[in-house]
Amino acid sequence: MMLTTENRTRSLRPLLCLALAGLLAWAIPATASLPAPAPVPAPLLYVRFVTPFGGQVTVYAGAPAGRRFDVPVTVGLRPGYIYRVQLDRLPDRPGLALYPSLEVRGTLCLPATLRPADYPAPIPISDQDIALCLAGGVITKVIYLEDPAHALAVATQPNQPLETTLRPGADPADEARAFGRPMLIVRLGARTFSPDEMAHQSIPGTILLPGDAGLGAPAVRPCLPWAGVQLYDPILGPRHCDDECLHDGGDSGAPAGLDQEGHLHGLDPSDTVAEYTDNHGQKHLAISNRVCLCVPRFAILAVPLAPAGTVSSLAPARAETVLAQELLRVKQAEIELRQAEKLVTLRGRERASGMESTIGALPLLQSQGQAVVMGVLHEEVVIGTLEKKVCPPPERPLVLCKTADKQGVQVGEVVTFTLQFTNSGGQPITGVVVSDSLTGRLEYVPGSAQTDRPAIFTTQDNEAGSRILRWEIGGRLLPGESGVVRFQARVR
Repeated sequence: MMLTTENRTRSLRPLLCLALAGLLAWAIPATASLPAPAPVPAPLLYVRFVTPFGGQVTVYAGAPAGRRFDVPVTVGLRPGYIYRVQLDRLPDRPGLALYPSLEVRGTLCLPATLRPADYPAPIPISDQDIALCLAGGVITKVIYLEDPAHALAVATQPNQPLETTLRPGADPADEARAFGRPMLIVRLGARTFSPDEMAHQSIPGTILLPGDAGLGAPAVRPCLPWAGVQLYDPILGPRHCDDECLHDGGDSGAPAGLDQEGHLHGLDPSDTVAEYTDNHGQKHLAISNRVCLCVPRFAILAVPLAPAGTVSSLAPARAETVLAQELLRVKQAEIELRQAEKLVTLRGRERASGMESTIGALPLLQSQGQAVVMGVLHEEVVIGTLEKKVCPPPERPLVLCKTADKQGVQVGEVVTFTLQFTNSGGQPITGVVVSDSLTGRLEYVPGSAQTDRPAIFTTQDNEAGSRILRWEIGGRLLPGESGVVRFQARVR
């Protein structure tokens, strides 16, 4: 009985599956650590009520009676719901009560080692906001997670985010999408609510109050869209949330390089590079790795709407007017108008799709540096050997590695960065110059620069509103030798 190609392929499939299972068991030891899972949206968005004058906040969590807390206070809210709280007992305004509404539109995406409760979204209520409400006005605030690539080089505090006022009639949610990810919409006016109305609007299982051990399932489904449910490419998967992370190091933007005279160009903010000269007198450039700091920073876009007054119109009792008819003709020569405008900005967060092609080739055994492989290619069984390819040593041997002493950071904290440069080649190198251009979210701490080798340290301003740090390392760097430079930066 002769087997056809299709029959041979089918008969070999069980064998190939067993070989693949054995190969995976052999290739991945039991003690091997798997990569950390990708961050997923947190089930709750933690918010923090902040006022400069104190007061109390009453929260109704699905019960007939509300619970009071002194300001400032942090609570957890499920995304996709609308909440209403009561703010009263203000020291300067006794008897005044305000009832802001909260629309939760998103949550943070943090690594598993960090707690979302440590990064609450602040809800500041100022004297100007209260005065506007007492005058009959309404204010809308969109609290968004700031995109580090578009962040302003302004120092802020966790409870004092950067707040920008827009003109009346503007859409703050649409404007916030250009600078980050909207998380919360707060509306504040002069309307009052009774305790029964507050209790009726609350939904059980949606608010985690201080002191509660856990939160049950919500009584009703969400009524608002939120970032936890997103559409994504079926091949590339969901888009990774990077607004929570502050990236530093590497070479972003225009590629860094050396011109014919050996001068460095293309050093953009957040880039970290090192120049050096090999034993032939040629200058080269080494690029560091990128480090990620999880430091969410919130910002606010506010639109105040104040009453401008009243307008009344009285119609005249009777009016008679006779106007003579006139004919007016104007003849004007055609004028050609041309205008060329440069592109102001380009917004977009789309990624290209991908193509995947898989050819089955499975190594079954290995001996004397060769591996026997078996697979199916175009419905044909392929059997052969593979030889291990020896990679040549790198032509540019300087390796630059950047690390940070923290992964999760709060706004205002100080981070220590370490830059280690190593000669991985077989010949000495000279003229090592390490340059680090800080992003606008990082502020260099004066006097914190250190090095374990003789060096000349200088700084200068960059276009992001921060500094460029530069170390000119003296002497030769022998094969296998390393050097270290350190500095501190405060997170804005």
